[in-house]
Amino acid sequence: MLTCHPIDSCTIPELLALLNDARVRRYLMLHAPFTASSADDWLQVKQAEDRRPGCLIRAIRNGADLVGWCGIQKQDDSFELAIVLAPSQWSRGRDVLATLKTWGRQQGHTSLVALLPSSRPQRRAIARLFGQPSSETVLQGTVFNRYTIAL
Repeated sequence: MLTCHPIDSCTIPELLALLNDARVRRYLMLHAPFTASSADDWLQVKQAEDRRPGCLIRAIRNGADLVGWCGIQKQDDSFELAIVLAPSQWSRGRDVLATLKTWGRQQGHTSLVALLPSSRPQRRAIARLFGQPSSETVLQGTVFNRYTIAL
């Protein structure tokens, strides 16, 4: 059973294992592999984001094991949902999305934005979850399809 916990419950070794997994990195922004120092910096940024009004960042665990993170974070003039799961949990993305949508409504949001790399295949499952992309955006040199999800 997947459970959500404050992001500061993560250890640096757990984050390194998740964020440096080659299959996970395929769907993240282009950047060098994480080091202990950069993972600590990333964690501090996510902790600060978690304290912002309208935002919520959580670690996802399966029992004691860190298997992902998710959240609602500020992105320009909107709020973006983020889901990063270990490959063993990819089939659970729909459950995590449902949780994020509930949190979004509780935070008073009427919509959330999802950004998926344009290199990601546009499968029917993505269309069922998010609809069609509303636009493209470039972040740190990576092109993303932008989806607007009504809550």
